[in-house]
Amino acid sequence: MKIASTKKMNTGNLFCCNCLQLVSPPIKQCSNKHSICGKCQPKGETSICPKCANRLYAVSYDELEKVIAQLNKEKVTFPCAYESKGCSYKIEQAQKLLHESECKFRSFQCEGKKYCGWKCDWVGKYDQLLDHFRNHHDCGMNYKVDRALKINFAVDSTSLEPIDYYDGCALFWYKQKVDVSLQMVYWVIQYVGLQKDACQYFYEFEIHDGPIRKIKITEFCESDSMDANSILKSGQCVALPFSAVKSFLSVEGYLYFRFRVMKVKKPSTANNDEENAELKNLVAQMRINCPPMHPRRTNHDAQNCPQKNPFGKKRSNK
Repeated sequence: MKIASTKKMNTGNLFCCNCLQLVSPPIKQCSNKHSICGKCQPKGETSICPKCANRLYAVSYDELEKVIAQLNKEKVTFPCAYESKGCSYKIEQAQKLLHESECKFRSFQCEGKKYCGWKCDWVGKYDQLLDHFRNHHDCGMNYKVDRALKINFAVDSTSLEPIDYYDGCALFWYKQKVDVSLQMVYWVIQYVGLQKDACQYFYEFEIHDGPIRKIKITEFCESDSMDANSILKSGQCVALPFSAVKSFLSVEGYLYFRFRVMKVKKPSTANNDEENAELKNLVAQMRINCPPMHPRRTNHDAQNCPQKNPFGKKRSNK
């Protein structure tokens, strides 16, 4: 069977109308060409399309497999599954699942339930996250924080707060964990969004006991799509043993810490370097071609010019 160029064909029916991912066998389609993959097919003898309620029929996977192989070969891009919600990204199939797991237009479950086990069934949009935590969990941070923390070293615990970066320009998660079995305290800050954007930010974290004693650690941010516990195990975070943390406790038992989230400064690009070099050459050329405003006097000029006496009298040559 000859397959038409995938760049000219409609690839909409290659994606499951239920999970929005590339269909996998056993595949069924309805009369409207809505596809559904095996894992999403409703149970029962009669399968009904979840999108239009028409009956579903089995589709030959051999033909579809050839089309999918050609899609990967030609590096055809597809819209994000959240295109209808505002995402404008076009991605290749190999990167589609990863992008959609990080996309800001996805639905968000309460991060407190995921990380800390809070009893919260809230689900919402990216731009509703801050209000949810402020109104329902009474918590939230700025991107620059200076606080005191009371730690119970006898009990495993986790805590979490959202970080507002410049009034909504970006959103981060502050996560802290006490692990009694490992005798460790962890902190990590995660960017809410794509990993390629997360690596543009870093954080400085510091515990201190007065103006002299301090421990400061700087680390890059990771995307919130990464499991926080995996980041803690990797060591790409702030990880301090109980002994070190306890040595910084105040008399009242508080740990004083501060952190700030910052954006990585972009180095000057090659184009900027070329423009600067051209400007320097132009200035140097102007200096060569243009005489100075006040040329230096020669010995000949000094001999022919009368010298003035600062006291108003004629200077004697004797």
